[in-house]
Amino acid sequence: MGVLVNSETRVVLQVHTSRQKRLPSSYDRFFTSNVVGHVSSGGCTAKNMNNWLLEDVPAFPTLDAAVLATGANASIIIAESELAIDAIADAIAAQIPLVVVVSYDISQEHRQRVQKLFDAKRTLLIGPGFPEIVTPGECHIGAIPNYICAKGGIGILSETGTLSSEVALQTTALGLGQSTIINLGRDPLDDASFSACLELLLSDVATNGIVLILEEYSQLNGEALALLDSRGHEKPVVAHFATRHRGLCEPPVESKNRASFTEGVTTRTIQALKNSGVIVTDMPANIGIEMKTALDRRRHVFPRVGGFHDFASAMRQVEQDIY
Repeated sequence: MGVLVNSETRVVLQVHTSRQKRLPSSYDRFFTSNVVGHVSSGGCTAKNMNNWLLEDVPAFPTLDAAVLATGANASIIIAESELAIDAIADAIAAQIPLVVVVSYDISQEHRQRVQKLFDAKRTLLIGPGFPEIVTPGECHIGAIPNYICAKGGIGILSETGTLSSEVALQTTALGLGQSTIINLGRDPLDDASFSACLELLLSDVATNGIVLILEEYSQLNGEALALLDSRGHEKPVVAHFATRHRGLCEPPVESKNRASFTEGVTTRTIQALKNSGVIVTDMPANIGIEMKTALDRRRHVFPRVGGFHDFASAMRQVEQDIY
């Protein structure tokens, strides 16, 4: 069983566009398994999306009808900014536990409207900004290639998609595998999503170690730091700041996509992580090795890929298998 998604996840697609007949080509890389139905409107429908094999997936006139007929417990929203907000409101009203929003460029006005919807929510919102959630072998939502994922014990919680794939490849090559990969997306709407996902990974018995991939202006807030301080000793946690080279002590720069982020990552925050027992690494290439070393110290034994005992040899073998 994975965190957020597993073999029992039943996904309904909400695809809404105004005039355009096709979604941008960047969506072609996005893949979803476990789809049980779709609700669509506008020129582009779920059935004519590239790389989405949905010919046999039933269409429904409303989201409520789809949930009632299929028992869907997760929704993926692909829509333009203003239409995405309406779709989120529908999903919250339908009490769908997990909503993944793939849309880009949601305005500040629409963001404020979403925040009001979350006053008494029963829904965890992931995204927008191309989020991903993968439990290998059970459910796949996102653009991470299937062939670099393997079932295992490492939970990955990320704020950047590219490094999610990199860490997945590293942990697969080292024989550690992944319990669940969660990429929160570039512009998260739900400020509580990071802490909620972190708590789920800390509580998950199938997760033996956690990798945190953070941006300079991260969602790593006081609640998340308190979680790590109180429970970070339960399993190894390795953290990497993807934009650390930009300078930790610089004041936050206003971002049109992240107006809600008011604090940058500082040296004090990194020290707080280290005081909680979190391993902070500067080099993304070392994330897998740091995790493997930490697990070995705790005597968690994982099978090594092909019997390799070093990362370089394992990576060469993985590249040969792929290419």
